[in-house]
Amino acid sequence: MPKTDAGRERRKSIEAWLDAGAGSCVLRCPEIARMVQDSLLRFHGERYRLFAWCIMPNHVHVLVEPIMPLSCIVKSWK
Repeated sequence: MPKTDAGRERRKSIEAWLDAGAGSCVLRCPEIARMVQDSLLRFHGERYRLFAWCIMPNHVHVLVEPIMPLSCIVKSWK
């Protein structure tokens, strides 16, 4: 997390922008959102334990417990 007040404010601004649905919103399309969900569920129990997820129009929130390095997991999602 940013350590300066300016960094915190920038982060809040970015989060507000994302939550407002700004930018590319390809995940609003049900077929694409389903592909993302299927991808997250594919390695549940193998690479990570998936506890919760929320597919927003322009980003995804995921709560996992990694079984392998988190960097490898995120790379496979991208």
